Amino acid sequence: MSHIPMNQNELFRFLEQSYTPYHAAQNLADMLSDVGFIPYQGDLSEPSYKKSGGVLWAIRPGTEPLKKSGVHIVMAHLDSPCFAVKQQADQFDAMARLSLERYGGMNLESFKDIPLRMAGRVFIGGPEKPEERLFVSKQKAVIPSLAVHLKAENQKDSIQENLQALWSLRNRPIQERLIEEMSLEKEDILAWETYLVSSEGCTLLDEDSGLFMAPRLDDLSEAYVAIRALMDCKPTKAAQLVLLVNHEEIGSMTSEGAFSPMLLELLERLLLSQGGDRKDYFRMMDACDLVSLDLAHGYHPNYASRYDKKNAPLLGKGPAIKVSAQGKYATDTSQRAKLMGLAKQAGISTQIYQNHSDIKGGTTIGPLTSAMAGIAAVDIGVPILGMHSSLEVACLEDIESCIRWMTAYYQA
Repeated sequence: MSHIPMNQNELFRFLEQSYTPYHAAQNLADMLSDVGFIPYQGDLSEPSYKKSGGVLWAIRPGTEPLKKSGVHIVMAHLDSPCFAVKQQADQFDAMARLSLERYGGMNLESFKDIPLRMAGRVFIGGPEKPEERLFVSKQKAVIPSLAVHLKAENQKDSIQENLQALWSLRNRPIQERLIEEMSLEKEDILAWETYLVSSEGCTLLDEDSGLFMAPRLDDLSEAYVAIRALMDCKPTKAAQLVLLVNHEEIGSMTSEGAFSPMLLELLERLLLSQGGDRKDYFRMMDACDLVSLDLAHGYHPNYASRYDKKNAPLLGKGPAIKVSAQGKYATDTSQRAKLMGLAKQAGISTQIYQNHSDIKGGTTIGPLTSAMAGIAAVDIGVPILGMHSSLEVACLEDIESCIRWMTAYYQA
């Protein structure tokens, strides 16, 4: 199987320009379109995709019917921790400030003292069919730290009081500024959704080892892996599906999140488009398998005691299968064996991640999706440092290895 080398510039551009899940979904849809995928028309005759809000799915049809060979599924999420700008956000006391709400479990300190950009979406038009418009504002903001000389001992910041974003010396509503940029009138806007995200770019720290830092690695890097692998593949007996969901960072319990019946409904719709019935649906489901892609905690040598060192993946040594006896990760032993066999066959170095036994750790969309769909799954992630910070650290070689691994999975 030939391998197409990863395009570093493409990855960096995607991470930098995908400020919100809505922008990420659109950017990946554009990548798919550029290589011949078409908007889904209701059948499986050609490679196709569909974007809806902060969700994107794409499929390459198999050479055999779904009821016979099933679907190889890869899932990831498109949202990242950041600040949401409140609907009535304007405050003024010497400076124009924005009232914010935390989105996800972010490392708050890392979002201070850096340039933050406003991005999101607005809906305009009439109530029958509101039109969605994505925007990235030229306007930036900052959350300055309090000078160390003025801090009280053991001071803890309140998001409501201390972490408002400063953006101007003039007392001007932020919505007015955004409307002006979009060449709209206030009356045009039905609803809006704005986030404050890192505007910093990707930085290659070491060209020799591929160590780099970037915004929104969790989980846009794995979304990129999934789409890039799909684009690199040829048709096989089984269909190849990528499903990228929203709202993982806030619990997945939305219509765009993994807790919704989205995957099951999608698989059923695809089967119906081939003329399948209920019996065929269960045959298809029995033939499906799933990979959940979400980043892993790489070993941090400055905090060695927070890891089980023998089960902590190193940056630059390959992607990791994530295992948890508590069910925090979806990894099924039989599915793990299959993926390990594919990696071995393709010459891909892999690692294992398991939590320190006294630390609870996080979870992914894997267990939720696997349990709801009854599909055997494995959780895989590229190791990173600084998860949920405004900038996270990873290795290019690990991302390329993960693309190769997912390509091998699709081609199996």
